Amino acid sequence: MRVESTSPPAAPTPANTVARSLWQQARRLTLIPVMLALPLAAHSLLRRASQGPEVTLLIWAQLSLAGIVVCSRFKSPRGYLIAGLVTVGALLGACDAESGLILSTGIPHTLVYLGLLLVFGRSLRPGGEPVVTYFARAIHGMPSPDLARYTRRITAAWCLFFFLQILVSGTLLLCAPLGWWSAFVNLLNIPLVLLMLGVERMTRAWWVAAAPKENFHDILRLADLIRAKASR
Repeated sequence: MRVESTSPPAAPTPANTVARSLWQQARRLTLIPVMLALPLAAHSLLRRASQGPEVTLLIWAQLSLAGIVVCSRFKSPRGYLIAGLVTVGALLGACDAESGLILSTGIPHTLVYLGLLLVFGRSLRPGGEPVVTYFARAIHGMPSPDLARYTRRITAAWCLFFFLQILVSGTLLLCAPLGWWSAFVNLLNIPLVLLMLGVERMTRAWWVAAAPKENFHDILRLADLIRAKASR
C-alpha cells in the first residue's frame, strides 16, 4: 500500500507579504475619502430634505461601506451578512427617504460607538488589560507602572467619550432640529475623535514623565489592534 506524502503548505514569500501589506494600505487609503464623503452627502441631503433617487443611492452606499468594513474586520459568515444588509435595505426602502437616511446614518454611528464602549469598558474589569495599555505595550513595549496607570485612566476617558457620543446623538435626535443631529453625527464625528486624540497627545507629558509618542504608522495600526483586542 503506497502512502502519499503530504507536504506542508508553502510559507508566504517576502514578496507576497510586501504585496499583501501594500494592498491593505491602498485599500485603507481608498476607503478614507469615501468614509469622509458619505457623511457630508448625508448631511447635505438631510438639510435639504431631499426625496429624490440620490437618497436611495446614498443609503445603499452607506450599507455597502458598512458591509465592506465588517467583512474586512470581523470573521463572520459573509452570506448571513449580505442577507442582513439586503433585509435592512428592504426595511429602509419601505420608509420614506428622510427616515431611511436617518436610520442608515444613525444606526451605524450608534453601533460603532456602542461596540467600542463594550470593548474598552470590558478591558477595565479586574484582571484585564485596558485597551490603551494594550496599545502602548504593542507599540512601545512593556509600559512602566506610571504609564500603565495613565493608560488605564485614558481608557476610562475614552469610555466616557463613546458614551457621550451615543447620549448626545440620541438627545439631539429626539429633542433638537434634525439639522443639529445631522451636524453632530455627520460633520462633528471625526473632528471630535481627532480633538480627543490631540488633547490626549498634547497633555500626556503633564501626567507621565518621558511619555512615549506615536508616529503616523502607529496610528494606522490602531484599527488592527482594536480588532485583535475585540477578538479575545
